[in-house]
Amino acid sequence: MKIVIIGGGEKGLALANLLSNEHQVTLIEQDEDRAKLIATKTQVLVLQGDGGDISLLKQANVSESDYVVTTADDKTNLVVCQIAKNEKVPHIVSLVNESKNEELFSKLEITNLVFVVGTIVSAIQRIIMQKGTENIISQLGLGEMQVTKVAVAEGCKAEGQEAKLKNAEILAIYRAGKLIRETKEEKLLKDDTVLLAVAPKNLEDLNKLFSTDENTAA
Repeated sequence: MKIVIIGGGEKGLALANLLSNEHQVTLIEQDEDRAKLIATKTQVLVLQGDGGDISLLKQANVSESDYVVTTADDKTNLVVCQIAKNEKVPHIVSLVNESKNEELFSKLEITNLVFVVGTIVSAIQRIIMQKGTENIISQLGLGEMQVTKVAVAEGCKAEGQEAKLKNAEILAIYRAGKLIRETKEEKLLKDDTVLLAVAPKNLEDLNKLFSTDENTAA
């Protein structure tokens, strides 16, 4: 996925490093010295300038991004959210530094809000990883594996396949009110709910498998 992160502070940099192994990440930092320093410490593309500057966001190809994540001050975050909406970015995630400003973000219909209180980087990562049909229930170890719940949608690639996945382990299938634990002889049917273990790097492939073509393009 293509991800644009606004703000190269501790939170933004940590998130960029966390996501850069599996995604194409661009980071925008306003402070020139800080931007130069970050460029020497990370493999992501670093742009120096005001994250609320529409020309700089266009230079970062924001209109082609899957996610825009803004971790700056609330004023900048609101501007970035508005620009991202105008550019029809499908997923916008914003840090909210002051809880009193939540209503301002809500008026922009920004629903992926992360408040300063809590584990910020983990919360943002979880929002990004939950894109699509899958619903992450818990993480195992340091996040190397995740227990995930996914529904079998009508017309998806998984429908009718044997309950064996290349990059995930099926733990159980919930079907018509019954829990099926022995899944080796089963096939995946429409409206099944599948509980499985999957590595975060395989979540995007999982989403493609369980989404209809229409949903995947959304």
